[in-house]
Amino acid sequence: MPHRLRLDGGDRVAFDRFPGDPAAVDAALEVPNPRGRVVKGIVGSAYEFNREVDRLVWMNKTYAVVSEDMESAFAAGTAAGFKTPFVAIRIISDSDFHAAEFQPVAGEYCAAFVVELVRRFDVPKRPRSP
Repeated sequence: MPHRLRLDGGDRVAFDRFPGDPAAVDAALEVPNPRGRVVKGIVGSAYEFNREVDRLVWMNKTYAVVSEDMESAFAAGTAAGFKTPFVAIRIISDSDFHAAEFQPVAGEYCAAFVVELVRRFDVPKRPRSP
């Protein structure tokens, strides 16, 4: 089901996907990840949390989804509204295929990866306010 967003106060625009910013995707693929591997792929984002292995397999075969979540499409839609580059970064903290138990340390690992990714962007520094 497409995400329908009203951009610039106009009519609602239907998005069936939100492509990642090519420069951000390339940068993410160049960041070493000592605690895992970086995979380029489609993040399926929906109004549901799936635990059914057969549905997850179907989503991968049908849409080439390598991961899923319930947030990335909404964040991407916000970025589209603000005309801001976007890339979804996900870490797998649990998997019904491999390790169903939630791994809390995964959040720390993802945060460290994102900090390293952000360091690679040339962001102009703003003068500090007095």
